[in-house]
Amino acid sequence: MLFGKLGKPIEFRCRAYEECLSEVVVTHSPRYLIDMNLEKGKTIFDKINTPYDVLRQKKNPIKSITDYYKSKLKAGQDLWWIQDTERASNLVINIWNNLSSLEKQEVRNKAMVYFPEVFSNRGDKFSRLAIWLVTREAVVCPNIRDVFTAGGKDDYLIKDKVYKNIPRIFIKLFENSGSVLEILMNTSALELSEYWNTKTTEKTKIMDWINLVSANSKTIQNTKHLDIKKMLTELIF
Repeated sequence: MLFGKLGKPIEFRCRAYEECLSEVVVTHSPRYLIDMNLEKGKTIFDKINTPYDVLRQKKNPIKSITDYYKSKLKAGQDLWWIQDTERASNLVINIWNNLSSLEKQEVRNKAMVYFPEVFSNRGDKFSRLAIWLVTREAVVCPNIRDVFTAGGKDDYLIKDKVYKNIPRIFIKLFENSGSVLEILMNTSALELSEYWNTKTTEKTKIMDWINLVSANSKTIQNTKHLDIKKMLTELIF
């Protein structure tokens, strides 16, 4: 890497490429941040504990980078750019209300699979979902809570039994259980493990998701009379 400054004072600096790459920054895609005065042992390759010559020969070199930055995230943070060769990103940012009813339901179904904490009473239960909507779906939703909870409570029939006073978010889940199951089946266990922050497998991912939803539902006061695990199992299996 050779840099030259022709203004006064004239100065030239030359270093090995891998010795002056301090971080990865993003414009339209990730690229290295160059620091010609970088101290030895402070490169991005030192931080990820992978030599440059090893990283550049990997089939997916950016994964080591994203794994490093993911490990540094605080609660409620996410990476807004993640390499995914199988998924194209949308150049257009949309407002939730501009989506069709079908598009809204498709996004809502994915959200209920990827973020089981939306079924809890946590104060930040929509935080990760809000970031995901913008970064992965290119959708801004100013009233994200209403998307899931608006409409109060209702009754629901499952296998000849009527369940009373069910919160609206669970009604939406039960009504779309078929589509939700399809998303679970078509999403790899590796990807689901990242979303859930817990390991799952192809064999156990459906039951693991049911258990996560059930565990979160137990934190809601007005679902104490419901066995969400049993209800979901009856709907899905």
